[in-house]
Amino acid sequence: MPKFPHLSDYDLKSVIAYLRSDMPLVQASSNEAPESNPSFLVKFLCRVAFKKLDYPKQEISMPDTNNLVAYGRYLTVGRYDCWTFHSSDFKTLDFVSPEKTPGYCSGGNTLITPSGSSIFSANITPDEKTGIGTWIEEDFKNVMHSLIRKDGKALRAPMLAYNGLTDNEIKAIWQYLLTVPKVSNEVNRQWDSKL
Repeated sequence: MPKFPHLSDYDLKSVIAYLRSDMPLVQASSNEAPESNPSFLVKFLCRVAFKKLDYPKQEISMPDTNNLVAYGRYLTVGRYDCWTFHSSDFKTLDFVSPEKTPGYCSGGNTLITPSGSSIFSANITPDEKTGIGTWIEEDFKNVMHSLIRKDGKALRAPMLAYNGLTDNEIKAIWQYLLTVPKVSNEVNRQWDSKL
């Protein structure tokens, strides 16, 4: 389950309003939920490894959408949780201070495709050889909207197209990623069905 400790109060209230709305996707269903019977390992991990986060002590405000770097950081860290997937390992994520996460945005995290194969997340730091340092904003926009990389190849699942992002949101995320420290990390982008 993703954690969103940096989500603004405004966005959190918007999620709650949606869940309480009359929208068909959030209406009660007559289907009965399956019985939950977590294993000992899951119970152990929930008690020891998956530590709860403290509730914020003050309001989390939305950043100024005209400050593209601050807004881009918010979108990357607070709203869309990009940094968790594009860092080096889920086990070392620092949810309180994301930028202190080892391999922050430098890729290599193991992701599972819909077919059950493993693939590793891309390096999205501005490193010229192993990241997105040779890209331009239009390359980034193409990836986000149509899943087409700079080299013309399609991205693979589990990455989804973010067609709902506005041009300003894409510009903000792009501007923020340009401020992330470069990390040279050549990620094996081949499928690996043996992991």
